[in-house]
Amino acid sequence: MTSKAKVLVVHGLAQKPAAPLLKAHVNYCLDCLRPDQITLLYWADLAGYPPRTWNSPADYRVSGKLDHLRRKVFGFTRQIARKGVEHSIAIALGLDPITCCGSTCFVPSTWIAAPVEKEARTLFGTQLREMANYFSAGSELRQGILQRVFTLDSNVFPARFDVAIGHSMGSVILADMLRTGAIMPVTHLVTIGSPLGLGVVRYALDEYYPAAFPLSQCYSG
Repeated sequence: MTSKAKVLVVHGLAQKPAAPLLKAHVNYCLDCLRPDQITLLYWADLAGYPPRTWNSPADYRVSGKLDHLRRKVFGFTRQIARKGVEHSIAIALGLDPITCCGSTCFVPSTWIAAPVEKEARTLFGTQLREMANYFSAGSELRQGILQRVFTLDSNVFPARFDVAIGHSMGSVILADMLRTGAIMPVTHLVTIGSPLGLGVVRYALDEYYPAAFPLSQCYSG
């Protein structure tokens, strides 16, 4: 990455440290760049979360063998449950599951994945409520985030960056801002733990916020 590259980072759902501390964490993780090359789009406070303290990033541990085995054992069950999760997201977003992701979204009660589906419904109804808030009519959350986008790049609009990184719900926000022209196309778009892999989320973007141009035209990397 060049020494002049400008990088935008958008965090995901749930509580986060206060903006300055989270920016310090991001700087730590992107230590190949100078802090002035990194811009953080912070929106946890707009979702109503009070800031919380985190340990130093240097204290984070790499996942051990037990975590790897657990993911491997339960990975298949999660794959089975994927359509059920899509169904849950559709309901949380106020969409018709049959219309936006097909009848295969339903998980029969006799399937081994049914408990995961039930848990997913609870999860999307509480911890992930901001996703539904973001896609609601006249969303105040989205408007608040958009107002912050206006001031990201030295008050230049649309904002211009070389690389955009989005974690979880942050990747959905990035996709929305890029597709609707609030952020100029970037050279590289990086997503981490992104719900954009689910068709129902892409459907919701098209349904609620029609694109000025396809996401595929928003990055060249």
